[in-house]
Amino acid sequence: MKKMYLLLLLAFGVISMTNAQISVKGNVVSSLDGMPAPGVSVTVKDQKISGTATDFDGNF
Repeated sequence: MKKMYLLLLLAFGVISMTNAQISVKGNVVSSLDGMPAPGVSVTVKDQKISGTATDFDGNF
């Protein structure tokens, strides 16, 4: 019974971890001159934890 419980717990943990990982790529540029915008925070809408910052060339 303990093995079954542990197996189910592990399975649910793996499923939730695989669903939480997505990959998004892009580039942020200034609307004024079209130049890359370094250091800009990029987040997924309605997500408090997810996010990153652009690099020197505006890539994320």
